[in-house]
Amino acid sequence: MPGLLAAIDTSFLPPGVAALAALASGFAIAALARLLVPRVRSISWPTSAILAVVGGVVGVAIANAVLADPVWLSILLSLVLTIGLLLVGTAVEARLHPEVGVHATPTAELLRLGESESVEFKSTARRNLHTRERDPAIEAVIAKTVCGLLNGRGGTLLIGVDDAGTVVGLGDDMALMKRPDTDAYELFLRDLLTSSLGVAATAGVSVRFERPAEVDSGRGAGEVAAGEVCRVDVAPSPAPVYLTPPKGKGRTAGDPEFWVRAGNGTRQLRIDELLDYHRRRWGGWLSR
Repeated sequence: MPGLLAAIDTSFLPPGVAALAALASGFAIAALARLLVPRVRSISWPTSAILAVVGGVVGVAIANAVLADPVWLSILLSLVLTIGLLLVGTAVEARLHPEVGVHATPTAELLRLGESESVEFKSTARRNLHTRERDPAIEAVIAKTVCGLLNGRGGTLLIGVDDAGTVVGLGDDMALMKRPDTDAYELFLRDLLTSSLGVAATAGVSVRFERPAEVDSGRGAGEVAAGEVCRVDVAPSPAPVYLTPPKGKGRTAGDPEFWVRAGNGTRQLRIDELLDYHRRRWGGWLSR
C-alpha cells in the first residue's frame, strides 16, 4: 500500500477505502511539509500529495529494511523525502518559469521589446489625453496594473510611454501638479498606490525617473525621445494583493478586487478563478 500505510496492516480495508486512506496520508504528510518549509508552497496541493505518496513508499521501504518495527522511522523518512522532493519540484518550477528580474533590464531594452506579461506602457498616470483633465479612471488603471504585477511574477510599468513604445514624457501629468517636479510626482504615485493597495503591499515597489539622455525611444539607431519616463519596478508579492477602488458612481468604497496580468494586459478574476489562481500561485488556503 502506498505511503505510510505500507507500514501498517490494511488488509482488512476494502481496496477503495485503503486507496483513499493512502491518499489522505499523502495529503497529511504534504501539509506538514508545506508548513515546515514555506518555500515549497508554490507546488500545487495535488502534486504535493503525489510526491508525498512517492516519498512515503521509498521511506517505508528503507524503514522496513532497517527496523523490525518501522512505523515511526517510516513517518520521519516519508516527511524528509517529501520535503526533498518538493524542494526539487520548486527548483524545477523556478527554472521553467523564472521570476522577472525587475531591476535588471535597462529601460531602452524594455522599450525595444515592447509590452508583455511583465512590462506595461502608459502614456499618463492621471491626465486624460482626450479631455485634457485629471481622470480618476486613468489613475485607477495605474493601480490595477501594479496590482496585477504584484499578484503575478512582478515586472515594470513605464509611465510616459505610449503603446507603440515611444517616449511621450510626463509633461501632461506634470501640468496638473502644483509643483511639477519628480518629487511631487513620486509622492502622488505612492499615495495612489498605498491608498488603493495598502502600505505593506507596495513595499516591493520602487519608483525612479530617467531623463532623455538615458532613454532610447527605439524609433531609430541612436535617436533619443523627448521627455522623461517614470519607471515603476514591481517585485512579486509573497501574498495576494487586493485593490480597494475609490468610492465612485454606483459603487461604495471597500469592495476589494483581485487583478492579475494576462498576456500584455491586466484583468480582474472572478471568485472561482481567484480560488484556483491562489492555489497555484501561493498554495494553501485563501486568506486576506
